[in-house]
Amino acid sequence: NVGGTNGLKALNIGTIGGAADAASAVFSGTVDATTITMTAGEAGNETALATFTGNVGTTTLALIGGGNASADATATVISPTFTAASITLDDVTGQSLFKTSGTTAQTIAGAITGVSDTDGSIQNSNTAGTVTFTGAIGGGSNTLETITLDNSTSTTFASTVDMTTFTIGTTATVDVTAAVSVGGVLTVGDGSTIVINTGLGDGSTAFTTTNSATVNDNDGVADVTVTLPSNFTSGTLNLIDDSAQDLTA
Repeated sequence: NVGGTNGLKALNIGTIGGAADAASAVFSGTVDATTITMTAGEAGNETALATFTGNVGTTTLALIGGGNASADATATVISPTFTAASITLDDVTGQSLFKTSGTTAQTIAGAITGVSDTDGSIQNSNTAGTVTFTGAIGGGSNTLETITLDNSTSTTFASTVDMTTFTIGTTATVDVTAAVSVGGVLTVGDGSTIVINTGLGDGSTAFTTTNSATVNDNDGVADVTVTLPSNFTSGTLNLIDDSAQDLTA
């Protein structure tokens, strides 16, 4: 365990003090540190990679991409519980990616934001259990670039979600409790399930797409299933509303 008895002040992975080297770490036990910072380098393939297997507790997780398109900062979370007051994603020139890939249900507790608008990506690759994000994701001038829910995954968003590109994979399930804003392209895969939770009801809109977004409903083989909230008994609940143009499928 790292910081098991007394939590660390800081845990740094990647570029430190101007060094420009690739860095990779696997944490098999629990991690407790006030700040966790992952910083990629300035040249090609100078990545900052970390895999967290045990539960993690931190005040701030910062993922900072490097000065090259292939200099990425990627946190792969297998932990059943990852708790952070704030998770910030900064692409710079590379990419900052927060990825869940557990073998059981996972809870990601904390707000996730881009340092600048359209910075950072989230990917859920856990096909063994539901991944629950409890905090707000993106929003305002800190929207994320992409959220990708891989095929056959199950994801619950307990708060608002705001990103440019949202991809719901084939036979994936997504459960939303609050409004989801998509500034680019929303793709809904074959056989997927959208669960509208009780936080949304009469007069609500589940997905709002802006900037002339398109909705790719790839249900040529299997239909998309929409489950309405149990407290919605009358009125109008909008599934998808585009503020700029008619939707295309």
